[in-house]
Amino acid sequence: MGRDVGDFVVNLADTGQDIVVEAKTESYSTKNIKEEMQEAIQNRDAAYGVFVTDTMENLPRTKTGWFHEFPEQNAVVVAMSELPENDVEPGYLRISFNWARMRAVQAYAEVDSSFDPQEVQSELNEIEDEIGRFKTIRGQCTEIRKSRERIEKTLEEIEQDIKSRLATIEAELTKANGE
Repeated sequence: MGRDVGDFVVNLADTGQDIVVEAKTESYSTKNIKEEMQEAIQNRDAAYGVFVTDTMENLPRTKTGWFHEFPEQNAVVVAMSELPENDVEPGYLRISFNWARMRAVQAYAEVDSSFDPQEVQSELNEIEDEIGRFKTIRGQCTEIRKSRERIEKTLEEIEQDIKSRLATIEAELTKANGE
């Protein structure tokens, strides 16, 4: 294709399919994500693609979030952290890769008369609910971390204030002993 689109390729040994991973650290629009993934999937002859970015700030405000599937693209988008200064959460990448693998294998599977599409859809709905729970708990963890940082900052300020006051008292006592 004239460029190396598709940063990583993972081969599914059981089906022989490939999943392409496109890793980015800059902002992308929904249109650009879809175009990039289409090129990456074609370039690497992949069954499915994962667009991963280090932070949610690199994703469009609408149509995406921590995790979003573009089924017509055979692609999923995932952010590894909320803000650049936050630690990345590898759990999101694991979820998105497992999602991509499930979708690729689902497309590969030969459907016979015992196949129950409602059962598959029911399980997919449950997975989406669990992803929602994961996002909620991850958000709560972020709030706990922010609270801890505020508390630590306040404790440092109190400690510095106490040290300053003790230094003042020590200076006054030194004066009293020296007189």
